Amino acid sequence: MLVSRLDHLFFYLIVASAGAVMVSSCSSAPKRASNGIYAQLVQRSVRHLSSSSESESNKLEAKNGVDGDDTVEKVQEDADSLIKRADEEYEKDKESWYRRAEQDYGTFTLKFSKHPLAPRAFFRIGEIRFRFRNCSSCDLKPIHDALDAYLTIIERYSGSSYDVDARRRIRDCREIMAEHSNLIGQYHLKRDKYEAAIARFAEGLAFAREGVKTYPDEGTESEQGAESLYYTGYAYRELKKIKEARETFLLLNNEYPKNVHRMEIEELLVQLMYEIKNDNK
Repeated sequence: MLVSRLDHLFFYLIVASAGAVMVSSCSSAPKRASNGIYAQLVQRSVRHLSSSSESESNKLEAKNGVDGDDTVEKVQEDADSLIKRADEEYEKDKESWYRRAEQDYGTFTLKFSKHPLAPRAFFRIGEIRFRFRNCSSCDLKPIHDALDAYLTIIERYSGSSYDVDARRRIRDCREIMAEHSNLIGQYHLKRDKYEAAIARFAEGLAFAREGVKTYPDEGTESEQGAESLYYTGYAYRELKKIKEARETFLLLNNEYPKNVHRMEIEELLVQLMYEIKNDNK
């Protein structure tokens, strides 16, 4: 399975490299994709939230949890109708209906950002995007879109009934992003580009740690965080940086005591210690 996914990734990277010159003028920092109905609606909704204030002109709006200049009754009726339709579409549990629900939830978050059900709308948008991620693809756009929705919940609606579930999903998204970075790191590792590999593994480790920070779960460890350190240690060893390799493997077993490589690492640590002593003679 890993070989198949790596082969897919290698092909993707080779094709992507052909367009490198075209994007060389762009910033090297990763950016979340912003096209599509969902992204446009959610981004507009987040901007709307950021610019809202509690001035005299919108006290009534804040009090009733709705946006706009219509009467409270009319706005509430519109909100109830829209969220009901979106919920019905979502609960049909079919792709074509999910897409309609995604659009209606997006409209709801834009028009009724202060409504008590806004967190649910954002969460279900995230669930739709997360559901339709392609596990065999290198495209992380659905994951970034889902992550945006989940982050909005914990940042704008902290303490809502969806806060814990959103945090759990954020960790899931970060883990997928860590796995993606690790696969690219392995791509470089196979081609003896050890420094490039180490940089990607460091990125994967950062994603994994961020996920755990957002949703700490004492019963589970980040599988991808462990993989990042495991392959980093091997890259250092190939570079003849024995001390760095040993420190990395020690960190792996300390930070992820349940990692699947633990027994192998313990044997490696003995061997590396022996090599260090020989180098000091």
